Amino acid sequence: MAFRAVLSLTNMFFGYMIRYLIIFIRTRTRAYAIHYLKIRDAMKNNKKTLGTPIDGSLPLEVKNLFKKYGKKSDYAVKDISFSCAEGEVVGILGANGAGKSTTLKCITGMIPLSSGTITVSGYDVSKNPVEAKRNFSFVTDNHTVFTKMTGMQYLSFMSDVYGVPYEKRDEKIQELEGVFKLGDSINKLISGYSHGMKQKICMMGSLIHEPRL
Repeated sequence: MAFRAVLSLTNMFFGYMIRYLIIFIRTRTRAYAIHYLKIRDAMKNNKKTLGTPIDGSLPLEVKNLFKKYGKKSDYAVKDISFSCAEGEVVGILGANGAGKSTTLKCITGMIPLSSGTITVSGYDVSKNPVEAKRNFSFVTDNHTVFTKMTGMQYLSFMSDVYGVPYEKRDEKIQELEGVFKLGDSINKLISGYSHGMKQKICMMGSLIHEPRL
């Protein structure tokens, strides 16, 4: 009898947990969907694109960047300053542990700075992260993408994220397709793409909004 009582209570507990989890997922999904639609509509109705480059600004300026991961640790990046002009190609070279990846993570806003400033098209990545991120693209070496989307759905999603006007999307996608040449695969699920094809769709998604950096 005691065993049956415990089993009944256990089933009841897990039943409530599953119901709560389903309600939670539905609520959060609906909230994210509403938030996404609000952002999309705002971008569609707003004539001035959020994050328009500030006049006279450089695509990238890094000034006196310091970064350490703990109070007692050594600096991973210590007093680095450089800039990137329009049309310029800049490479970051150094031995293992020199701080190359840390510098890139600071530029993209993945990790906070210890001190110093980084601006993208005139926007401080710490104070104005959304405006700054609208002006650059960044493709990591693991090429993370939504594999349950088709290539075209992914590009449409990235267009929504960056606020690419609807009337310019088809033209831009055709232009990128002419360079990367995915062919009919652009309408197939990304889960079936080869490693090289995933690299291509990531690059296309990163360039869809014509970033300065």
